[in-house]
Amino acid sequence: QAALWRARSPKPRLSDAANRHRLLAEDATRAKDYARAIQEFEAALETDPTWPSGNYNLALLYEAVEDWGEAVRYMRRFLLLEPDSRDAAAAREKIILWEDRARRGGTQ
Repeated sequence: QAALWRARSPKPRLSDAANRHRLLAEDATRAKDYARAIQEFEAALETDPTWPSGNYNLALLYEAVEDWGEAVRYMRRFLLLEPDSRDAAAAREKIILWEDRARRGGTQ
């Protein structure tokens, strides 16, 4: 699915349903309601799993709640979609750090 998405030009727009969840997730993130933000980003990704920013932002939210395993999972999904992104090097570094934290302290 990631390879098909990468091959498309232009990239598909976010669906209306996923966009609604995106708006709610971003509002929850600003309010620091991370549980709600995670729920909304996950709902958006159920509809549009190849949305790179959704995977990236969800990884960062899981970092905020110290769920290292889920943070790694979603950052890897982001890298499958955008391996050459300007954020790719930082994403790979975060994965190394999160995997270490998960190994040392476990995941939630």
